[in-house]
Amino acid sequence: MKDYRVYIFDFDGTSFDSGSSMGPVFRAGFEAIGRTCSDEDGLEYMHHSIQWLAEKEHFEEQIEVFLDAVLKAMETPENLQKVNPFPETREVFEALRRQGKKIAIVSGNVSDHIHSILKLHQMEEEIDAVIGCDMIAQQKPAPNGIWLACDKLGVKAGSDVIYVGDSSQDIEAARNAGVDEALVDRTGRFAKLDCVKVKTLKEFIL
Repeated sequence: MKDYRVYIFDFDGTSFDSGSSMGPVFRAGFEAIGRTCSDEDGLEYMHHSIQWLAEKEHFEEQIEVFLDAVLKAMETPENLQKVNPFPETREVFEALRRQGKKIAIVSGNVSDHIHSILKLHQMEEEIDAVIGCDMIAQQKPAPNGIWLACDKLGVKAGSDVIYVGDSSQDIEAARNAGVDEALVDRTGRFAKLDCVKVKTLKEFIL
């Protein structure tokens, strides 16, 4: 694997396992607008922005009610306990830090929630910048989040930067931003997607 100066990671499904929390979170949002959502749908929706979901499911006029319910559900103690780093995440972040690399998180999730999780797991010191969906106008696959992270890190988007995600939108965002890409495909779900793939984050320190 190529050596980079800056490593930018997606949050949900890439560096942190939030799958078990997504069903209840999205269910709360849909219940707030009088609709239902399965746990399986929640796992899919976690890869997209709320704006994208509102347009897909046609609840644009109720998006504020939906978002408020989702945010409240995310921050309950019960839900926070369900979001954990993948087994290798801490080791990889610490190794990259020892190598003098800069690390950022760019996510479709909310920045306050990401900070809550990092604080819960005592990992805030490992991250140089956190960019959540509330900090940018255009969500992935737009490049805005990656560009903002580069700006906060004091670097230019280019070949010294890699964005690591777990969805096709993440790959598009990396390409749109002009940085290198890598897809974490732990289960082989994206076998047909033409991009750099890894099975585990450990491949970045091998």
